[in-house]
Amino acid sequence: MTQFIEIEGEMVRVVERSIVSTARLADVMPRIENRPPISMFHPRSAIWTYWNEQDPTNKYVKFLCELPPALRSITKSGRRYRLAMPWTYFIFGFRTSEDGSRGEHWAMEEDRVFHTNQKVTSLDSRLWTAFLPNVYTDGRICFGSTGADVAVPLSDRVDTLVNGWYLSNFNNDVHANRPHPLPFNARLPLGWRAWVDATTRLGASAWTTFPEWSEPLIGGSAQSYLVRDLLADNIDRMAPLTFTDAIPELQIPATFGRTEEWIRTLDPVQIRRLFVAINNIATEDPEAMAPAETVPTFNIEEDGGERIA
Repeated sequence: MTQFIEIEGEMVRVVERSIVSTARLADVMPRIENRPPISMFHPRSAIWTYWNEQDPTNKYVKFLCELPPALRSITKSGRRYRLAMPWTYFIFGFRTSEDGSRGEHWAMEEDRVFHTNQKVTSLDSRLWTAFLPNVYTDGRICFGSTGADVAVPLSDRVDTLVNGWYLSNFNNDVHANRPHPLPFNARLPLGWRAWVDATTRLGASAWTTFPEWSEPLIGGSAQSYLVRDLLADNIDRMAPLTFTDAIPELQIPATFGRTEEWIRTLDPVQIRRLFVAINNIATEDPEAMAPAETVPTFNIEEDGGERIA
C-alpha cells in the first residue's frame, strides 16, 4: 500500500492506493473506452440507432431507417412501373474490426427492407416484408451488383443505400422463392397490374388500399413483424426511437407564401432532409416537378408496366 498527499485548495488529504496489476501502455490503449458522439454514426434517414462498443476492436452499429410514402418509378427487367409506395423501413447492421494497418472497415451483416401502412412510432408498430422483387420472405435484400461506396463515412453509406433503393434495377433473382412478393395478393411476373391500376386511379394514396394491411392477413400469406421483434437482439441497450428532426406537417392549402413561411420554421437538419427529398424526386421523375396538366397515361401491356426503350 502506497501513501499519497493530495492538496485541493486549503485542504490536504493523505490517501492510500494499492497496485492491482501492471501492463504496458501500448497494450492498454486499444482497450481504453472511447465514446465518440453517436451523431457521427447517425444517418439522416435513421430514426433509431443501436451502438455497441463494448469491444473496441469489434464494434457493432445498427440502424432503423425511414422513407416516407411517395409515387415512385421502379424498373425491373427492362420495364418501368409507376407505383404508389407506402412507408418504407430499412434495418442495417454493420460490424468493424481493426488490424492496426488498414484502420476501421465496416462490414454489413444485416440488410432488410419492409413496408407498412403508417409511420413507425413505437416498438409495437407492425412492418410487412417489402412488396418488391429482390427481397426474401424475411425481408433480407438481394443487392446483387448494387450498393454504396464502402470508402465513404458510414452514415453517408447508409443514406445512399436508402435514397437509392427505388432507383436501382430490380430483377428475377429472388422472387421465385417468395409466395407473396406483390400487394393485392399478386405474384410476379404478371402481378403488377393491380398495383399500377390502383396507382392510376387513386394516385399517391393507392397504397392505403392494399388488402395486406387488414387483420386477417397478418401472419398469413403476407409476412409481417413487430418492430420490437426485429430489434429484439439489441433491445437491452437500445436507444429510444428518435423523431426530433422529423419535418413538421405543412398546412393545406400549400400556397407559395405559406410554403415559404413553413420552410423558415425548419431547423438545418430538417431543411437538408427536405432538400434531399426534392432532389430525389427531381432525379427520379423530372416531370413531377412541373405543373401537372393531364393525368399520366400508362402503356399497360401484360402486367401494367411500360417498356423502356
